Order: sequence, then structure tokens, then C-alpha cells
Amino acid sequence: MTKGIPEKCKKCAMLSAAQAQELHGNDGDSCWNPAVCYSRRSYALHRDRRNLVRARKRGDSDESLVVNIDEFASIF
Repeated sequence: MTKGIPEKCKKCAMLSAAQAQELHGNDGDSCWNPAVCYSRRSYALHRDRRNLVRARKRGDSDESLVVNIDEFASIF
């Protein structure tokens, strides 16, 4: 199982970038890291929508797969 996004980052993602930098930057709790925070905030903001789109694509797949057993008879 993957490591989830910290709750603090999820809440921070709801703020504008300027607000987040002010709250978590040098004047705040100093947790703002530009190398990580921009992409993590984007991921937290859009992950539900992206996962929904991904799930819909999986659900729309064609389930009428036809396999010719004669081609695989030599394997078994």
C-alpha cells in the first residue's frame, strides 16, 4: 500500500500558493519546500478527479475477449 498524502498537505492544497507559502514558509512553520510542495499540492487537488477518470476508462473496457485455445494447446 502506498504512503498517503499527509493531512497537513491536503489542507494546504486548498490554499492559494501565496497563502501556503506565507503560512508554511520562513515566517510560518518552515515546512514549505518548493522542490516538493508544488507537485504535491497539484496531486492533492486533482487526485480525486484523475482517479475517477481512470476508473471510468477501466470500466469502459471491452470485456468480450476471445482467445483461440488451439494456439495455446502446445503450452499446456
